[in-house]
Amino acid sequence: MNLNKRSEVVIDAEPIVTETISPELKASLDQQSYGVLIENAQRKIMFCNAAIRLLFGIDLNDDSIIGGCCQEAASALSPCFADPKSFLNFIHDAINSRKKMRSQAMVMNSDTLVEINYLPIVQGTAVVGSAWIYAKK
Repeated sequence: MNLNKRSEVVIDAEPIVTETISPELKASLDQQSYGVLIENAQRKIMFCNAAIRLLFGIDLNDDSIIGGCCQEAASALSPCFADPKSFLNFIHDAINSRKKMRSQAMVMNSDTLVEINYLPIVQGTAVVGSAWIYAKK
């Protein structure tokens, strides 16, 4: 992953296709101040960084979320938002559109404002995964 000249996140699709994310990429993503969750085309969670774990109160040492269903995780975490239905609707709309999307700032129950960005991970013409970026406002 890197940032291009327009400050967009660019993620190499190959690790998503092969279902392995390098330790170097994991280490780099864990250093980011924004939350990152990466899922494959079957919506299996491949990675979530420390910032997203802290945002949702997930133990930093608990890897049980890895390999889990992203849809189930979104449903389980939706009560963290003041308007859980809006959160789930954004997730649903993003997955169905398979186009880059940016949410309006969503309020969490902790009064934290979060902007959620959806980035489809594309290899050729196929969407092979998704990256979810959670930035505190």
